[in-house]
Amino acid sequence: LLWTDVALASDEARDMSSLVQPGMRAVSIRAEGKGSTLVRSGDRVDLIGTFPKPGSSEHRAAVVLVQNVLVMARGGNVDRPTATDGADLTLSLSVANAQLVAVAAERGRLSVALRNPDDVRVQEGLAEVSSTTLLELERRAAARAPTGPTRVDSR
Repeated sequence: LLWTDVALASDEARDMSSLVQPGMRAVSIRAEGKGSTLVRSGDRVDLIGTFPKPGSSEHRAAVVLVQNVLVMARGGNVDRPTATDGADLTLSLSVANAQLVAVAAERGRLSVALRNPDDVRVQEGLAEVSSTTLLELERRAAARAPTGPTRVDSR
């Protein structure tokens, strides 16, 4: 499916419902983060949810929810989003993915990763990444760093 397949509706029928493909749903979300400002109508994105870790008030986990999603509009405007539109995005999702995204939006924050238009691959088996994973990487890096003065031989 190409954006031109969707965007060729007549000028009179440019309302959003006429652009929704059969079997799909137009779902609006509020995407967090600066990366969402790069997104335009017709782009494809991966949708990422960030949620509190169970039993922890300070640790969070990020999960890729849906990949290769068509952005139908940004800020409610199919043609030209304005600078004040922020990160309100309308995505084309299956009914099952619309349900998943609705629950995810209630539980945490949503962000998007912009895809190359030629990259249609979906990666299977992606693991969640948590803030504890980042802390562990920082600890490993600190353990490898020199801890004191280093002798330099000046011969």
